[in-house]
Amino acid sequence: MVVVEVALKSFIANFDSNLAFISEASAAALPDENVAILNLGIKLSELLLEESPDKRKYSISNHIKSILSNIKRQCVLVDRIELLFNPEYDLDIVKLFARVARNKKIIVVWPGTIASDEMVYSEPQYDDYRKYSVSERDITILK
Repeated sequence: MVVVEVALKSFIANFDSNLAFISEASAAALPDENVAILNLGIKLSELLLEESPDKRKYSISNHIKSILSNIKRQCVLVDRIELLFNPEYDLDIVKLFARVARNKKIIVVWPGTIASDEMVYSEPQYDDYRKYSVSERDITILK
């Protein structure tokens, strides 16, 4: 796949993809009246605390879908996703957001680094380390 770098307004208005990633630094300059801002860490933590730890792994995806479907705006900036990197959940985060981005545009604030061909979270010596090749997936990077 090809990495496409587009501006936020272009993405919201007429870009074909419904999923994009953005660096934390770029997201800081984003306030836009057309974009709902979601602190996923807080919302998801509240829901997961109501469940036993052994069930959380199996319900996390459904919780995320539910949280996003309850937001009325058609474009959502999803921030504070660090909880999803917990190795106990064993999630492919890019795939997860690609699935939930079918009905609205999702912009995910990536808490790690975004380079020309990869998105990285954490460092290899830690259990929460993740590395995604941008060129192997249909990933849009917002600048």
